[in-house]
Amino acid sequence: MTGDQNTWPCPKWPNNNMYAFLDNIDEYEPILENAEKITAVKEISIDDIISEKYPILEDYLCTDDKAVSCETLLNDAISFQFLSPHIICEKFKSMYRSLITIKETSTIINVKENDYLFLNYWLNDKLSTNSLKSSFSVKGFYEKLQEMDKIYFSNKSLEEKLNNIESYHLENMKILFDLYKIKDKIYSIISEGKLTDKNSS
Repeated sequence: MTGDQNTWPCPKWPNNNMYAFLDNIDEYEPILENAEKITAVKEISIDDIISEKYPILEDYLCTDDKAVSCETLLNDAISFQFLSPHIICEKFKSMYRSLITIKETSTIINVKENDYLFLNYWLNDKLSTNSLKSSFSVKGFYEKLQEMDKIYFSNKSLEEKLNNIESYHLENMKILFDLYKIKDKIYSIISEGKLTDKNSS
């Protein structure tokens, strides 16, 4: 939350608590909105990924021209486990890029523990909603992403943090996530109203 928003009666979650990512919901909302707009797969070459993640090594690494695409999941057994796994993959890549790839190459901002928690929550939510089976494995899905693209999905910390969230906690998180968004909208409306009153006085 921003400094002003912390004046609201919303206690912070303890560090490493699975709900702690809710404290940064205002940062994750625009990232999530951008990801949810994705309806098709964008094909990216390995060279593009290397230039983004490892620009210093770009001139020293030899790669073929094979494209790395979430479409490959449609030819995998995982396509019988989830609806549109390639779209889930593409949306996850979008958020992974914003929360991990960009921060890993930055000297100003770092990947936070809550970033991992948020990605774990989102993946649990998406897989549970789109699962064609009675059970699913978050780690198993992520392993498929790594098989598809080892260069891009190389963050070991995220790999360690991913796990299945119990349905009780997942439902609570979804409810709280929606409530936090509503709270932020109300706060924005009130703030805009105060600013309007101040300018008109």
